[in-house]
Amino acid sequence: MKTRPTIDRVKESVFNILAPYIKGTVLDLFSGTGALGIEALSRGADYAVFVDSDRNCCRIISENLEKTGFSGNAKVYCRRADSVIRELGKNKTSFDMVFLDPPYLQNFIQDTLQLLIENGIIKHKGIIVAEHHRNEPVQTEGSGLEIFRSADYGETVVSLLVFIGRGV
Repeated sequence: MKTRPTIDRVKESVFNILAPYIKGTVLDLFSGTGALGIEALSRGADYAVFVDSDRNCCRIISENLEKTGFSGNAKVYCRRADSVIRELGKNKTSFDMVFLDPPYLQNFIQDTLQLLIENGIIKHKGIIVAEHHRNEPVQTEGSGLEIFRSADYGETVVSLLVFIGRGV
């Protein structure tokens, strides 16, 4: 009941757009049930890292990975996203694609995007899929991120961003 899963029509639309770009490694932050990362694995991603601070969500993600046969292609962190991002950055781990679906209207979008950039988590030309409330727009000025597509689904906006690097 604590999760706010991405509705099927939104997920289908996003993955139809992303289809040619799904490859390599994926980071699914604020994972909930893990549906976005698992969908990416089912569409060709090699490996996915799931992050959620709720123990029940982590259990569900692990169960879903087991049911779909992707347990060997994934790691689940049951911790706060900021902590995991810093750890991944220290380990020089970076991703081709990041799914970002935090709780709405709590400034997680901007703070998390900043952490991803500061810690070198996104590969050059890596894609971020940010799901956010329409009253919490994504700011990209000076970040090295560019929005290449955005779609409104009622209160929800899905912004697709590409990381081109700072000063480019």
